[in-house]
Amino acid sequence: MTSINWGALEAFTRDLVEPGIKDQIFVTSPFLTLMDQKGIKERSGKNIRVLVQYGKNSGAGSYAGGDILPTVRTDKFGDTYLPWKQAQSGPIVLNGDEEFKNSGPEEIADIVQAEVDNAKESLRDVLATALYTDGTGNSSKDLTGLIAAVDDSSNVGTYAGIARGTYTWWKSRYTSWAATEMTLNALHIETQALTDGGISPDYVVCDNDFYNKMYELVLPMQRQQNDGMARAGFSNIVVDGRTIVVDTYAGATDAWILNTRYLEMYGAKGRHFTMEPFQKPVNQDARISRILWAGQLVNTSCRRHGRIHSYNTAL
Repeated sequence: MTSINWGALEAFTRDLVEPGIKDQIFVTSPFLTLMDQKGIKERSGKNIRVLVQYGKNSGAGSYAGGDILPTVRTDKFGDTYLPWKQAQSGPIVLNGDEEFKNSGPEEIADIVQAEVDNAKESLRDVLATALYTDGTGNSSKDLTGLIAAVDDSSNVGTYAGIARGTYTWWKSRYTSWAATEMTLNALHIETQALTDGGISPDYVVCDNDFYNKMYELVLPMQRQQNDGMARAGFSNIVVDGRTIVVDTYAGATDAWILNTRYLEMYGAKGRHFTMEPFQKPVNQDARISRILWAGQLVNTSCRRHGRIHSYNTAL
């Protein structure tokens, strides 16, 4: 039997397998891809500090000649915090008999690669699903997703420690389309309600039914695509300067109108899709590893986003 050089195998996973884990997880979800294209913020600390803008500079204004200009700083920012959330891929297990049944390190490396590929798919499902939840799943261990981040208090009254009922500037737009005809003009009204000068939503993330309806409406016109999303393999159309993209995790009868300028994905330093070294339990003939992640989705300006819910494609 050829002895397996586990040091070399650890180097293989560290140098060749681990660097591609994040890219291969993110590229399979449109929303994760959006966050990755923007750039993941790696931080450390007890919690994630969120700088919130709740007002404008009241000292701004016109003046003439030698007027005395304001020098007092206006309170317009505040700090709040979100907790880190963690996720793991499940165990990547190499049983002891796989070592002696395979003739060399190449065969073991193939097994490791297959196990890691499966683990990546599993972790992707966990994170991509959690992105469209309120973060209370699994005893509030799940990532705090869009249901909490984009709401008017109908579902989640407090986000990042700020009560929406008290601070209305922390509310998102939340609109039922149960009795609304699905037209391009109806979508335009929703996006314009979230537009403030040059600050406007840039993405609509939705399920297949919403996308197909919008696709049908723009088909008679000249259809455009977001090339970046198309290269990543995601079906999309551009309407009114905004990219509409399908995310199968988005949930039925929901469409999320997002301004990605105000959304951030954080990753914890040293725990952002890292793979543990293989370890051998004292009571098991196996070696075990797993992929670990810690991070959070952060919305820094809730009023810039909206959610269409309960739409009816028959209308």
